[in-house]
Amino acid sequence: MHTPKMVMIIDDDADLVAALRTRCERIGLRTEGLTDGGEAVSSITRLAPDLVILDVNIPTISGVSVCNALAASPQLAPIPIIVPSGRDDEETIDRCRELGAHYVLRSGDVWSWLEPLIFTLLDMAPHNEMAIDEPAASSEPTVLLIDDDADLGSALRIRLLPHGIRVIYAATGMQGYWTALKDRPDVIICDYRMPQGRGDYVINRLRQHSLTRDIPVFVLTGWRREGRTDFGLEREMKNLGVRRLFLKPIDFDELLEEIHQALPHRADAQRCDHSLVCDRA
Repeated sequence: MHTPKMVMIIDDDADLVAALRTRCERIGLRTEGLTDGGEAVSSITRLAPDLVILDVNIPTISGVSVCNALAASPQLAPIPIIVPSGRDDEETIDRCRELGAHYVLRSGDVWSWLEPLIFTLLDMAPHNEMAIDEPAASSEPTVLLIDDDADLGSALRIRLLPHGIRVIYAATGMQGYWTALKDRPDVIICDYRMPQGRGDYVINRLRQHSLTRDIPVFVLTGWRREGRTDFGLEREMKNLGVRRLFLKPIDFDELLEEIHQALPHRADAQRCDHSLVCDRA
């Protein structure tokens, strides 16, 4: 008989621990909960959970120390860690990356961000049909824009609709990740700096999931105006498998041409190798 996978939840908020345990058990997982970091490492060593959801600010021993202890152990290092945090600044997100943990914004709707990530990390088929069910068939190619600039979303929709391209919009990084899993767009256009998951973080998550890893991605950024070199940023994006980096303000005609080339099912599209990255400035 198959043994359900185990999630260990470590947080000093006992109500949150109880709520997350209930949610996890509803999707078929076993759970353990702790409200103090003092026993975290020993409990993880003893129980060998498949996933740890860890608060950084826990009593006795910090979540950072727990992450470092797990990373130092060959047996425990492979266990994935999710860190829900109430902060969405770049420093916090970068700190999670340095710890080898997966950042999720800690909010009233935290489960909507945790659930798809749990399914991904545990390689599970979701019970929630809305999360992973086949998207509705559409004759129109679809572009997902992930950007906290709603005006840009409206402008892109207006510019692409006459060309038979539908645009769906997500305002934050994690919302964009969830939307990509649910709707499976033909192309993703992703901002680099935005709330709840910077562009590189979101793209890494998309590349790790079998449903989204092959979707062409373009990245938008305004960092040139902030002094960062175009070459360094382009190289970073190339390493992430991004097809093209666009600097704001966007040339919509140029973007449209690139989108057409990235749509393999369009008869008039110029086919190109998805493994190549267009690195024009």
